[in-house]
Amino acid sequence: MLKVLQINKFLYPHQGGIESVSESIIEALEDTNLELFNICFSNNKDFPSRKNVKRFFSRFTFFSQPISLSYMLFIFRNLKKFDACIVHFPNVLALIALIFSKSNKIFIYWHSDIHQQNIVLRKLFYTFEKILIRRSYKIIFATDAHRTGSVHSFKNEKSLSIPYTLNNEEAAGKTFTRRIQKRSNKENIIFIGRLVEYKGVAFLIKALKNMSFKLSIIGSGPLEEKLRQISKNQSNIKFLGRVEDLESIFETASMLILPSINKAEMFGIVQIEAFARGIPVISTLIEGSGVPLINANSLTGYLAKPGSDQSLRECLKKFDSNKDTFDSNAIRNYYLENFSNNAFKQNLIEALYSD
Repeated sequence: MLKVLQINKFLYPHQGGIESVSESIIEALEDTNLELFNICFSNNKDFPSRKNVKRFFSRFTFFSQPISLSYMLFIFRNLKKFDACIVHFPNVLALIALIFSKSNKIFIYWHSDIHQQNIVLRKLFYTFEKILIRRSYKIIFATDAHRTGSVHSFKNEKSLSIPYTLNNEEAAGKTFTRRIQKRSNKENIIFIGRLVEYKGVAFLIKALKNMSFKLSIIGSGPLEEKLRQISKNQSNIKFLGRVEDLESIFETASMLILPSINKAEMFGIVQIEAFARGIPVISTLIEGSGVPLINANSLTGYLAKPGSDQSLRECLKKFDSNKDTFDSNAIRNYYLENFSNNAFKQNLIEALYSD
């Protein structure tokens, strides 16, 4: 039996794009002859225990990196017990631990470069990354932009493409069926995500001024109060916070908008969440990001200029004029052909067993 260690920053109940990918890997390998063990950080000592998951409590973070010496020591002491490991980058503590550890196969799932540390730290960590990249067996990318948009040069023989998938594909299919059985309100648009600067929600709010669309903002974050102030005179915008039953939100939505402004958004899993339910998307043409590679312009939605409320507004007007041209079945099939659970599982297993 092949034993695999997955090295994560966080796992459920934490929510986020990389956490979603980690959960997809857990689901993909559940009913296989591979044995998967997971480690992650935790900022809460009271999280319930979970099969094959070891959490390491972190009291504080440094430049968005959770800190735990026990986490690093576990990797250093136990990595050799596993036939392979999958580590999600960026993760500075895992990077340092892996450099001083031994493993047969290291798979790096490259989600993005390190952006948030100061320039001196970035250069130091880039040097460490180069060492680990040379030692790694394969580097996994969700899109070609994850590879070409990096500061590193990756050898073709080490590059492997495995696009992200969803953890809730079955629920998405049921919502899709309900949506096509009834006509949704064409004015209901949604944003789902953290309320942080790079998500560009302020530009979306400005774009909707004096428009008939109704926007539901699902999520929370440090910019929430500022965004509420910006939209205080716009009755067509509602802040719903964190919503447990997202299917009820997707069921009545006519479009999802992802107005992100820079490469901190490298994929936008929420885009394929929408596609799986037959919902078109307005996202942005972020240079060097995989976001515009995921949204097939005019088939699954439209692409706006990042950081431009005027461009978002033009896309909304275009959608309003052409909303009946989007085929929910075609959008759903686009998801199934490119991002399905089965495709993800097959690609992952093939990679882990490759020589």
